[in-house]
Amino acid sequence: MNGKPRSLGHAPGEFHVLVAGLIALAVSRAALTFVPSMWAWSLNLHRFLPPLFAWLPWALTIVVLLPPVARRVAPLAGRVGTWTSRSRLAPFVWAALAMAIVLLLPDHTESTGDFILRRRAVEEGRLPSLVFPQALPLDAWLHYTLPRWLFVHRGIAASVTARAWGAFDAALLALCAVEFARALDVTGGAALAAVGVVLFGGPLALFTGYGKGLAELTVLVAAVGAFSTRVVRQGSGYLGLCVAVALAIAIHRAGFLLAAGLIAYPLAIRRHGRPAWRSLAPLLLPVLTGVLVLGKAYEIFTTFDATHHFTSGGGLVRWTELANALVLVSPLALLVPVLLIASGRSLPRRLEIVPTAAVAVLLLVTSAAIVPQQGIVRDWDVFAPAGMGLSLLVAWLLYERLGADPESLPAGRPVERGRSARQPARATPGAAASPGARSGGLALAVVLAAAVPSIQWLVHLNDVNRGLQRVAAVLAEPPPRSEVERARLWDYVGIRSAWLDDWPRATDAFAQSAALLPTPRVLDQWARAEVHRGDWGRAAEIYGQMIARDSTSLVAWRNYTAVVTRMKDRVRSRDAAEHILRLAPGDAEARSILEYLDHTAPPPRR
Repeated sequence: MNGKPRSLGHAPGEFHVLVAGLIALAVSRAALTFVPSMWAWSLNLHRFLPPLFAWLPWALTIVVLLPPVARRVAPLAGRVGTWTSRSRLAPFVWAALAMAIVLLLPDHTESTGDFILRRRAVEEGRLPSLVFPQALPLDAWLHYTLPRWLFVHRGIAASVTARAWGAFDAALLALCAVEFARALDVTGGAALAAVGVVLFGGPLALFTGYGKGLAELTVLVAAVGAFSTRVVRQGSGYLGLCVAVALAIAIHRAGFLLAAGLIAYPLAIRRHGRPAWRSLAPLLLPVLTGVLVLGKAYEIFTTFDATHHFTSGGGLVRWTELANALVLVSPLALLVPVLLIASGRSLPRRLEIVPTAAVAVLLLVTSAAIVPQQGIVRDWDVFAPAGMGLSLLVAWLLYERLGADPESLPAGRPVERGRSARQPARATPGAAASPGARSGGLALAVVLAAAVPSIQWLVHLNDVNRGLQRVAAVLAEPPPRSEVERARLWDYVGIRSAWLDDWPRATDAFAQSAALLPTPRVLDQWARAEVHRGDWGRAAEIYGQMIARDSTSLVAWRNYTAVVTRMKDRVRSRDAAEHILRLAPGDAEARSILEYLDHTAPPPRR
């Protein structure tokens, strides 16, 4: 259980398997650029990037795998990893890097999940209990009450508050990534790989203006993984683990799944003996938080989740979409089978990874049963916590493969007899690369394989026009999608185009959405877009459709009346105003229109 990780240097075949896996992943991303299909939308992002941002970073992920390059960069990678695991300054440098990345690349596409809904709720003062009733109180306070107060009293835009809070979340994720590497008690290239795999992933996009508790929950998955590993491995970190679990439960109903990380307690007792009462007291935090939140969480689950989010079974399209979401949020998720094959039966069964694995498995099982309301392409954020769990497992598997090289072991670990940890074997001409050179070069390749697609994803979301092109491809190309998903995708295109004052695209998108799912809101937005284009007659027709679908809708009648009055159609204007008065006697707006029509009536002919 406590044995040190086995070195790749003792198994050259494992090294080649991992390199082949990284090359296959890079080649897939390149090849899918030229395939007009969205079956693998998590891997074909190059299609929707400027060529420079697509191919130059991609080439870097390939070049670093070349043996001469890998040998040259290995020492640097090892030094960065050792500095990361030992320096007091390192966590703050990583945190500053994460903050800089998300602040420099804000999300202008705003296609992720409830991005637009949450922002508009803050700026328009909509009650969260009506707009997003599934939010727990802490989520609503962080992402509605606080930004709403700042917007009203300090004039700070909701997008600014969301980006600032997201940068803080990104910094916390970086700190958790470093803590996880240190909890594994490894240095050198293995430490660099662990930090890079945990930090770089699709969830970074949740820190660029998206205001929802799933962002914090994703960070807390990393925190639980880091602290539970430290609890079992080193007998410390109890308070951090309990605080992370308590916050997860308070911020999102799925946070209850993170309570699985508390099995670190019995595992730590098995390894280190019974802890002091100071270590047991923090357990009160998640227990009390769970008691306070359980009622609300159960109500949300029974009245909202059970009818909106969960399903069983599913065809090829659904399972492919799920796999795409997980690869998007965890770019190296596809390496899990490769790493398991490389490990074979030699994979150590370590107690310290059990809590993290338990949390990851629970999140993955739950994800398999979730069907987001807007489709997985837009609601990929739902799978970010599970993706973080996958990234933690990938980091651990890489640690097992990279962490046994002398350059990757902290001071005091056993090394080859007659040689110090700071004096690796001197290479001889024609000799095979040393384990340290292999692990250092491979560690940097792993970090780039995670970081490049993650930052490219941020670059893509920063460009609204390319973002809309990608949505158009999802709508036009295989696989086939349900009418509801296509309707909501068209609805998004309409809303985003309207905000950009692109009224021709907005009207077309709303028309497409209404043809599939003619809800009153979509019809109303379609009519308003036609008004902005100056086609008042078409707007009147659309409001007529709303009235035909629900003749008692005051909203439809009032908007219809306003349009036909603006068209100077006195007959339809009077009929509509009189109908409003029959529905709502004394309606001031309808009376005003009738008075206007009476005062402006032409004199009778003689």
